[in-house]
Amino acid sequence: HINVSHYALSLNSGNAYRFSTEDIASGTNLIMTNYPHNPSGQIADVAWWRSLCQYCSDNDIRLFNDAAYIALSHSDECATLSEIAVEFPNLSWAEAFTAAKLIGNGTGWHVGAMVGSRDFIGDIKEVKGKTDTGFVAPMAAGVLAALETDQAGIDRYRVMYADRLAVLRDLMADCRMRLAIEPRAGFFTLWDTPTKAFGQAINSGEQFNFMMIERTGVVGVHFGDALRYAVCADVSAMADDLRAAFQAADVSYE
Repeated sequence: HINVSHYALSLNSGNAYRFSTEDIASGTNLIMTNYPHNPSGQIADVAWWRSLCQYCSDNDIRLFNDAAYIALSHSDECATLSEIAVEFPNLSWAEAFTAAKLIGNGTGWHVGAMVGSRDFIGDIKEVKGKTDTGFVAPMAAGVLAALETDQAGIDRYRVMYADRLAVLRDLMADCRMRLAIEPRAGFFTLWDTPTKAFGQAINSGEQFNFMMIERTGVVGVHFGDALRYAVCADVSAMADDLRAAFQAADVSYE
């Protein structure tokens, strides 16, 4: 909206991809978070949520979390906003859970749920009721059926992604790539941009990413000075090619 101003709360290796309440600007009236976090794989734990909920309750700030990757949490310390927000009766909050994220983000057939305080859920219902444009019911029904009847299958996929993350992490570390943070959820890894690759200086994540694409065919997603590599495909099956690609890059951090 033209009358709404936005700003980003800094997330980086220095703060382990979790901002502090001290980073929140005066006058803020809504905070939107994404934990478990994409692209870092960082989680939010009970202590972090409790501190944020207390601050938002004290300062009349609404709090929203997109928990799309909660089913792919690989840490017992991972907590949802919903678990903690109920301790704060004056907090206006909502948390969204969606399924079928990895299948293609198909518009109209996501299945999800929201929980939260009555006031915030009421406002979200009003907004969505005026903006949603359609629904692909047969495909959404399939996703819902999986949620209702195949939790064991979903858990198998979570374990599969955890195994793939370990394979990619170890492979890239062997090639001297440096993790920005250890992934604790999701199906993605985040890496610091090397300062040197292919025998030349590297000035940005974008530069390194496009060099890798052009010279090796390995495609990442650059975020400033970091790069995300996901494990949507079977990384074990392509491990030799991936290792050869990063060995060819001959990266260093100087």
